[in-house]
Amino acid sequence: MDSGVAEARLMIDEVENFGETAYEVSHYAMYDADGNVIGDGRYIVIWKRTDAGWKLHRDIGN
Repeated sequence: MDSGVAEARLMIDEVENFGETAYEVSHYAMYDADGNVIGDGRYIVIWKRTDAGWKLHRDIGN
């Protein structure tokens, strides 16, 4: 937030489940105080189902 980010939005584009594993394809945008986009990108998250619920297993973004 010290770099001028006033808001960040994470938006999910696609989710698919394969039993105990799922993947999420998403994108994000960061905004300054005036509402201008100052950064954006995409990311993928791999989820694993555990006894405690779904847990993030891996993620990668660009």
